[in-house]
Amino acid sequence: YVELIKTRFFKVLVTGDFSSTGMFPVSATNRVSDLIESMLNLERKEHSFSIVDSLLHKYFSDYSKNILLTKDIFLIRNSSSAPNVEIIEVDLFNYYLNGDFSSNPTLKEGDIINIKNSNKVAVLGDIQKPIRINLENNMSYGYLVNLAIKKNENQNIAKVINYKMLNQYSNNEIDRISKIDP
Repeated sequence: YVELIKTRFFKVLVTGDFSSTGMFPVSATNRVSDLIESMLNLERKEHSFSIVDSLLHKYFSDYSKNILLTKDIFLIRNSSSAPNVEIIEVDLFNYYLNGDFSSNPTLKEGDIINIKNSNKVAVLGDIQKPIRINLENNMSYGYLVNLAIKKNENQNIAKVINYKMLNQYSNNEIDRISKIDP
């Protein structure tokens, strides 16, 4: 085995539609998810949890809060083989649910993380294959659930989370909605 005595540290720039942007220190062994987790932990120390965080924990405590369901994440990296930059799409949903390490690259010095708002929704719950897809016009929640559920699964347990929709309501209204059976 290999024992690392000291890992190298460097800073990575985080830009885009996120409450915490700027330069963040990371080690040579950190992945994008590690950076997101440290940023969110720093943010949680400064602010209290939102009602959306508590809803996610209440219904889906098996899932990490660092998935960033409503964000698209891109890693911008200087390419060593070409003069152009390489843009890598980071898919934390795929990483956390399927363990796909290629969806969560290791950070390198000079990397830039760009976080953008997306128009995506997730179907999670007691289903075999949770999904996260772009919400298009004329898509109903029933259509989304049918995309994720096979005929032999229990359709009553699936829940659709649309964070943009939830953020439009007061905390009391979200509590009321969360108690309604699907």
